[in-house]
Amino acid sequence: MTTYPQIASACFSINDTDQNVTIEGVPFDWNPALGDRDLQASTAVAEWFGRNERSDVSLTLIWVTCSPVKIAA
Repeated sequence: MTTYPQIASACFSINDTDQNVTIEGVPFDWNPALGDRDLQASTAVAEWFGRNERSDVSLTLIWVTCSPVKIAA
């Protein structure tokens, strides 16, 4: 399986609150065989948030962006 290194950023609303959280610069490997890049990006960011910030809240995606990792020349 070929994967492509990516960097993702996403904004989520924190369910049952009026708060949003934006996380930027999360690395992940996009695997086209597993489907949509944006879905894999938002999942990677949500998982990062759960591991590093709060695993006890539910998130709803507002927006997500991702781009290939820039390789230094």
